[in-house]
Amino acid sequence: MNKLEKAKEVIENLSNMEDLDKDIRNLVHSTLRCAEEGYILIQWPESQNFMDKSWFKNEAILDVEAKFGSSAYFIPIKRYLEE
Repeated sequence: MNKLEKAKEVIENLSNMEDLDKDIRNLVHSTLRCAEEGYILIQWPESQNFMDKSWFKNEAILDVEAKFGSSAYFIPIKRYLEE
């Protein structure tokens, strides 16, 4: 089980608690959705740690405008959390 799956499990357990505020539950669920679907900018040299991963070619997005330095990539948050 990866970190994101563990977080989901913890949140599900929290969601069953009646005293947990509905707004807090919704915020946590939204945050998890962002983690599942969003990207995080990883700059060089940390981006090099991901380049050998099997998913990297298909899922990482190069910052082609180099606004954040050379070899900066947008990495799926779910992949980042696997590390």
